[in-house]
Amino acid sequence: MDIYLNVDFKDEVDKGLLAILAQELTFDGIRLDVRTEDKLDISDLLISCQAVGLKVILLIPNDIEYENREILLSEISSLTEIIYNTSVPLDNVAIELINEPEIFGDYWKNKPEQLGHIVNECIDIIRQKLYTVTVLLPAIANLGSNNIKYLKGMFSTLDLTKAFTVSVHRYPANLHHWDSVHRPFGTRDQEVEALKSVIGSRKFWMTEVGCTQNYKKKKFLCPKTINISEEEQTDYCRKETVYWKNKFVPAMVWYQINDGPDNEEKEDGFGIRKFDNTPKDIWHKLSQIITTAHIGDQK
Repeated sequence: MDIYLNVDFKDEVDKGLLAILAQELTFDGIRLDVRTEDKLDISDLLISCQAVGLKVILLIPNDIEYENREILLSEISSLTEIIYNTSVPLDNVAIELINEPEIFGDYWKNKPEQLGHIVNECIDIIRQKLYTVTVLLPAIANLGSNNIKYLKGMFSTLDLTKAFTVSVHRYPANLHHWDSVHRPFGTRDQEVEALKSVIGSRKFWMTEVGCTQNYKKKKFLCPKTINISEEEQTDYCRKETVYWKNKFVPAMVWYQINDGPDNEEKEDGFGIRKFDNTPKDIWHKLSQIITTAHIGDQK
């Protein structure tokens, strides 16, 4: 199983960091948002990743302008040209189409069948020049019943003869408990079986998994902040890696590299480094976790 790290494009990527991720932390690749207006940056990134042995997932972000079909297809066409004109092994590149469409905006949220048709067009554009790039479907945000229902709607209009890979995100129902399950399922294995009932024998990548240290919840209308330790976050990562390895998933993306500035905000606690780039406990343990996962792959 290949293990990637989610990073932000301009703010967090430099050649020195890429070398550390590949050589010290032993990640297999990185995943990041791209916009084709950054043409030179994308080419340089692909070349820099190749130099240190990192694979790349290029995510087309779920910006509001992509609710326009023509703009989305134009962006896909431009990204295809950039990759085609950059001398890197295409087997090491993946394109992920849209991010969590079922929870972003009424346009995608209410039209999974229409999105399926548009994905068919995106795949055709990519395959005109990029025959071996991995094309990842728009990733559903979780493995709850509504998320899987959305994926089923998208699948109903997909051309299943095309070469693509399913993309899935999975976070626990209770953000601090690894084994917490999304309704109506009773176990994590039941979530996976529900996914497979839609996608059949197709492979799927886990393009976001993670554990935040911060969670603010309301109790009798009074906000309460729950923080877990760095060691608990590390333990979650270890369990999650083992779980998906044992499911024979080809790739998993850990979300993400840096915390945000607010230690009471859920989205700001997922990092393997603090906001000031100070490594957390998980940073120091990742190499062991990843190496163990790779050893398991070889058995």
